[in-house]
Amino acid sequence: MDSTASAANGTCLAGVIYICVSCCLLSPPSRLITDSFFIRRYFRDRYGVDADVIAYGANCPTVSADANGYELPAGPYALCVNRFEPENNIDLVLKAYQQVSTDWPLVIVGGNPYDPAYERELRAMGDSRVVFTGPIYGEGYWELQRNAEIFVSAAEVGGTHPSLVEAMAAGNPILYFDNPENRETVDEAGVGFSASPADLANKLHWLIESPTARSVISRFARDRAASVFFVGYHHSAI
Repeated sequence: MDSTASAANGTCLAGVIYICVSCCLLSPPSRLITDSFFIRRYFRDRYGVDADVIAYGANCPTVSADANGYELPAGPYALCVNRFEPENNIDLVLKAYQQVSTDWPLVIVGGNPYDPAYERELRAMGDSRVVFTGPIYGEGYWELQRNAEIFVSAAEVGGTHPSLVEAMAAGNPILYFDNPENRETVDEAGVGFSASPADLANKLHWLIESPTARSVISRFARDRAASVFFVGYHHSAI
């Protein structure tokens, strides 16, 4: 055996030993963690296992007035934040907005670099009132949250959606896809809608035309974020 083959065999053996030792050092998980009581019940009912619930938290920071780095149209706007995936129903939001008679812009934050064709399809559905920003993080994201008049989330899969928690922390009245997970998260801080563009359009129109309702729901949103979803709060598993 030449020296090259001997070195290769030695390297392979060392790799196998490393993997075996690493596996021996790994300990199995001792607890199941989820971010939603609904998901906790799902695991309990389906698999017979319990879980601790540690939901997301959010504290809305103070940001500079020009943090987003681009000019939004003056005046109020509705905000939608989600990755562009079919289960997040951006198309439902766009179809609903087409039916709403308003000059409010609809600002949509998000994208999908792994499926550009789907992103192009969604962008083609927007009319002149729709502003697609692409993904935004940090201060720019929080400025959009703080200045929005309405937050819309049509996500229908998952536990606690962080953007819903962040919208409540920013005091946004929320329109959310009505399923058990979202209902658990939002409670009185928003209004649910069905998987119907007409239903969402009606509720968007009502909320746009109802500053008193927006003010009341905004107060509920801030209170819920402060009491349930502030950073550092640990939901009990009991």
